[in-house]
Amino acid sequence: MNLPPLPPTIYPLNNEDSFRVDQMGSADMANCLTCGGTKKFRWYVYASGIYDSSTDEVGYECPCIDQWLLHRHLLSSGILVNYQRYSIFDSRSSEVNESMSEYIDDFDAYIRNGLGMILHGSSGTGKTLSAVLIAKALILRGVSVHFATFNELISSFAAGWHNEESKAWFYKKIKNASVLIIDDVGKEMKSQGSLGLSRSVIDEVLRHRVGMSKPTFITTNSTMEDMSKLYGLSVLSLLSESSIERTFTGEDYRRKVAELKLDETRRGLTRPVVLV
Repeated sequence: MNLPPLPPTIYPLNNEDSFRVDQMGSADMANCLTCGGTKKFRWYVYASGIYDSSTDEVGYECPCIDQWLLHRHLLSSGILVNYQRYSIFDSRSSEVNESMSEYIDDFDAYIRNGLGMILHGSSGTGKTLSAVLIAKALILRGVSVHFATFNELISSFAAGWHNEESKAWFYKKIKNASVLIIDDVGKEMKSQGSLGLSRSVIDEVLRHRVGMSKPTFITTNSTMEDMSKLYGLSVLSLLSESSIERTFTGEDYRRKVAELKLDETRRGLTRPVVLV
């Protein structure tokens, strides 16, 4: 069996992005991160746009070059290997499914009007998975997306103080991405000095993006009240002006995910890098 072909929205990176991806530890094409060079792997049947676990597992011919190109493209967008392998097959939470379908079904209008999302709730309830699946669905449709943790955002911002190249990258990839996803806001280090930096970064990034009508997604364990205490009422006002708010409830799915991965490994299954 074969994986679906890469869409035309996935293309080789330019020299600058390729260099950055190499620095991030991109997998080597000769040692395919999916099949390890064997040219074959086992996974569920791909049918009706999903990998259907209700069917028997089947053997796939590994499209190593396509897997490598997609891996690098997603890595350049800030989506690391673990999440590169997640698909809508993994969205077992109704809140994940509803958040994704709500945005993607009318993404042109949401992006045109600069509307993003605030996804908040306790750990393991699917906030990050929902944001990743939305990011991948947008990339599939040709939208420029950048995904970063808030800690990564702060580090990238600080790097621009002494390096013009880093500053230019921050403006291009963070401040001016068509869609920006900031993961784990509120989990950064909160010493007295770093909290001031956090406030400066989120205020500058959000103020610019709201002014330019560019959607921003935020995942956080904090409530909106907690966010206003951490970052100030002006940040809360910016978020309220330009975001759809969604609360994630329910159990922590991470233990179940770990058990599922162990089961898949024991059965000789391999998750490919996917967009959907």
